[in-house]
Amino acid sequence: VRCGTAVLTDCTITTTGEYANKTAFLNENWGSGNDVPMAALVIGNRHATSYQYPASVALYNCTITSMSDLVPAIYIWGEDAYSATLTHTATTITGAIKGGGNNTVNDTPVEDNKPLS
Repeated sequence: VRCGTAVLTDCTITTTGEYANKTAFLNENWGSGNDVPMAALVIGNRHATSYQYPASVALYNCTITSMSDLVPAIYIWGEDAYSATLTHTATTITGAIKGGGNNTVNDTPVEDNKPLS
């Protein structure tokens, strides 16, 4: 979800981490299109000129899973004035939530690619 709003209800999203050695974009600007960090769910944007709009995701009764310690379950990044937000209710997240920039997860910022505790 690079920009816009997504509402996901009663869903399961899993990454196996099969290509965990391809961790490009976890610590650098993203490319265009699908050149984004590997995660089960990617929210927002980390690019200076593309996708300059807010991104918002709401999860209700979902399961988001990463089966690899090298790959976060959720990666969220808001670029400058264009925030990225995630809210989740009755949702199970197995694996890290990483990100940085201008973002919030249930009203808590995720700072500089550190897992949300």
